Amino acid sequence: MNNPDNKHTDMGNGAATATFSALNDSFLRMLEHNRAIFEKMMLAMHEESLRFVNLRMEHTSKALQNSRDCQGLTGLITVQHDWLVDAARDYAEESKRFSDVMRDIAAERASEFADVAAQATHNVGERLAA
Repeated sequence: MNNPDNKHTDMGNGAATATFSALNDSFLRMLEHNRAIFEKMMLAMHEESLRFVNLRMEHTSKALQNSRDCQGLTGLITVQHDWLVDAARDYAEESKRFSDVMRDIAAERASEFADVAAQATHNVGERLAA
C-alpha cells in the first residue's frame, strides 16, 4: 500500500525534525552563552568585592593607627570623620566601578548575543531549505 501522500508526510516530518534540531542546537548554544555570561559576571563581582574589601581594610587600619596617635576627644573625632569620609568615598567609587564592569560585560555579551542569534537564524534557514 504505497500511498503517494505518505511521501509528502515523510518529507514534512523530515523538515520538522530538521527545524527542531536547528532550534535545539540554537537553544543549547544560547544556554552555553548565558552560562558564560553568568560565569564572567560572577568572576568580576568576586574580583571587585575582594579589591573593595582590601581597600576598606587598608583604610580602617590607617584609621586605627591614627587613633593611637590622636590627642583628646577632638583628635578622635577627626580620625572618625576621616574614616567616615574614606568609607563614603570608597563606597561611591566602588558603585561606579561595579556598574562600569557590569555595563562593559553586558555590552560585550550583547554583541556576541546578536552574532549567535544571527547564526541560529541562518542555520534554521539552511536546514529548512535542505
